[in-house]
Amino acid sequence: MFRFKNQTYDNNIYMKWIYYLYCGLMMNLGLLILNLPFFGVANFLAIAPENLGIFVLSTILFYPAIIIIFAAMDHYRIYGEIESFKFFFQIGLKKYGLKGFKYGICLTLMLFITISDALLFYHLPFAKITVPFFILLSVLAIAFTINLLYFRVRNYTASLKDIMRISIYYLLRKWYVSLLNLGLFFSMMALMILKPQFGFILTPVLFIGTIFLNCSKLHQQK
Repeated sequence: MFRFKNQTYDNNIYMKWIYYLYCGLMMNLGLLILNLPFFGVANFLAIAPENLGIFVLSTILFYPAIIIIFAAMDHYRIYGEIESFKFFFQIGLKKYGLKGFKYGICLTLMLFITISDALLFYHLPFAKITVPFFILLSVLAIAFTINLLYFRVRNYTASLKDIMRISIYYLLRKWYVSLLNLGLFFSMMALMILKPQFGFILTPVLFIGTIFLNCSKLHQQK
């Protein structure tokens, strides 16, 4: 039988795990509330080329949610505790929501352009060259935005120019981290679309938390 010495009610390993589970569920709930349009689209629309535009548009509030969860994790990293639901809507949304929304608008516009062009060129003779190019632009834009959200949290007062510069630098310099983050991002989105009742309630904070940890390794000294 396992015994844990010097454990009080507040310092009990089981209570800590319950606390982490509670925080994760509250963050997921905040993400769900903020992304009810995407939740509705994922539940009621079929995955088809004619619906791609609606799917992309419905994710526009997803990026404010990501930056808020990034900020919550950074807050916990510094202070060791957090009132997750309160932080999400009273602090994170107020401080980071607009910035995440602006970045989300830019990314959504970029995705609209690249996806539209890919569909337009799909039936043309040189589609084998143009379509992969537009797909590459799309994934680079997503990876860049993920870096942008992370570095904005870690450098809140920095200029947009500096944030963009460091985001592009690490996007290219440590491409393997960007590739891993893209894999996590697309896995999260796929789970939300294929199994919304599971992908929205249980797993988002796990994927976003792993992306946050990956990003935190970008600028560490070797």
